[in-house]
Amino acid sequence: MKTNYFLLIALLVFLVYMAVILVLPPTLIEHLASDYSDTGQIGDTVGGLLGPLIAIGAAALTLAAFCSQIAANRIQRSDLQKERFENNFFNLIDLLNRLTCDTRIREKKEVNVGKQAFHFMFYEYKAIVFKLHLNLRSQSLSNQQINKIGYSLFINGVSKTSTKRLRYDNDILNTGTISDINDMLWNERDILQKGTPVQYLMDYAFKAITLYDGHRLYLVPFYNNVCLIVKYIYDTIQGSKYWNKRTKEIEITRYFEILCSQLFEHQMAILNIMHTYDGLSREQHEGINMFFSDYLQGLISGPGLNCRDKEFIDSNEMQKFI
Repeated sequence: MKTNYFLLIALLVFLVYMAVILVLPPTLIEHLASDYSDTGQIGDTVGGLLGPLIAIGAAALTLAAFCSQIAANRIQRSDLQKERFENNFFNLIDLLNRLTCDTRIREKKEVNVGKQAFHFMFYEYKAIVFKLHLNLRSQSLSNQQINKIGYSLFINGVSKTSTKRLRYDNDILNTGTISDINDMLWNERDILQKGTPVQYLMDYAFKAITLYDGHRLYLVPFYNNVCLIVKYIYDTIQGSKYWNKRTKEIEITRYFEILCSQLFEHQMAILNIMHTYDGLSREQHEGINMFFSDYLQGLISGPGLNCRDKEFIDSNEMQKFI
């Protein structure tokens, strides 16, 4: 903006200068001399007036050239910064896609790999929460508290030998209740292989999948990578001195859109679950809060996808089992 301001001033000075150059000499000659036989003094007068004007005009042109060069250098630096940013950004996107492709569900035949694995994990989480709603009805817990307990079981898995991690994450439940839930899920780990119907996992009946095995190995790196990309987008664009506030908002949203275009709805739903219930999210970062609280919520608005919704678990389905 300042560069444009200086260019405008230089242009106005130059126009005034040209007007004076073109108009003043004939006018002076016309008014100062009726006899053109002796115009020496008039020439000296005109020369004395035009000398400073010419110098001013030259200075104005120099200033205009200088300001133009500043503007060109600013554009060049901005382009270089954007090029470096996009190179790093798309390298991070490639890493995210590799993490997605490497994600798998442990089973005898690795059918659930990549995005299909995220589909299974999301509905396994819902299956756990559904069972908790049925078995913790007498505990006077809110939906969000039950969802959080379900997340602890989902991300860590159940164990035959130890419930220490579950007790640490779920101090609102007594030790006996935690042990009962752990044992119930442990005893159902192989029911899919037998074809036993499991709410939300009907599509996976008779598959050699072990349930409730935990998913920290794959999901924590996936979540951390997304947060890394979000922070990189936000911090780099907000720190740029070449864009105004409105342009920064537009650019941040645009790169958030590119990031989310690499994810499908169940991946975004799992990210939302992790951000809502996992201690990984305790770090306060304006860009991460903006991404998860403002942007991502609008992309997981389908029925039964958002863990923050009251009807995340269908109450009508619940009534059939009560």
